[in-house]
Amino acid sequence: MAALLTGGRAVAVTGGQDGTLRAWDATAGTALGDPLLAHTATVHAVTLAEIDGGPVAFSAAADGTFHTWPLPHP
Repeated sequence: MAALLTGGRAVAVTGGQDGTLRAWDATAGTALGDPLLAHTATVHAVTLAEIDGGPVAFSAAADGTFHTWPLPHP
């Protein structure tokens, strides 16, 4: 799990054994959109950054892939 304060709101991202990434509005405890699907194996690493004023997630998985995900603003 990774967390970031962006636009005055707390955003968190989690990675799963099913290869999905999920983004959360950590203040409200609600999902930010649907799960993000791209990996075919367990997500081992996630981090967040703010780029051009919006949250962006980065993930790496056991399948050897790395992805960059622009996230919806909470």
